[in-house]
Amino acid sequence: MTGLDARSIPDHSLLYCELNISASLPSCHTSGNRSPEFIKFDVKNIPSNFCHGDDIHLRLLDTINGLETNEVSQCNIDQVYTDFCAIVSEEMNQKLHSKVIVMSDSTYCNKRKRIKKPWWNDNLSVFFNDMCCAEKLWKKGKLSRVSCVELKSSFVSKRRVFDREVQKAKRKYWYTLQQELLLESKLINKRFGRR
Repeated sequence: MTGLDARSIPDHSLLYCELNISASLPSCHTSGNRSPEFIKFDVKNIPSNFCHGDDIHLRLLDTINGLETNEVSQCNIDQVYTDFCAIVSEEMNQKLHSKVIVMSDSTYCNKRKRIKKPWWNDNLSVFFNDMCCAEKLWKKGKLSRVSCVELKSSFVSKRRVFDREVQKAKRKYWYTLQQELLLESKLINKRFGRR
């Protein structure tokens, strides 16, 4: 190492590193009349092979060397930062689990419901959100009497569809639970020789 004082180099390895990568709304994807959406990564479960490997190490070292060898200017620093973000972003896309988050607008509620029921699923969430939107339109509708009647009938039909789907999901959940218990009971009886 040249140019560095030996006293300024730590005698221990890296203990903690925090990366903050923010997403901005202008870079969100939109398709048609859908709401803007972005990708959210699961950073609570980072795999052990994240940023490990010869190729990622070489790319990071090249980026760092580019910063050290080039003339120090804001343009060069910005370019090195952009390269670093691209490397980390590519690694995240390859090795981290992600999901698409749809930004909320007036017709779609992005707020997650606290799901305590074991039979609840994403399909029911969609029906529930549709029903809530129809109810809001009906309650806020101060137009003519005809439009209020139409909005109420729309809400009632969506509520009926939601209730029907809830009953189907409950029946399916309880049926599969019964089948699992029966299968487990048969296995236990075979194992211990009971008939």
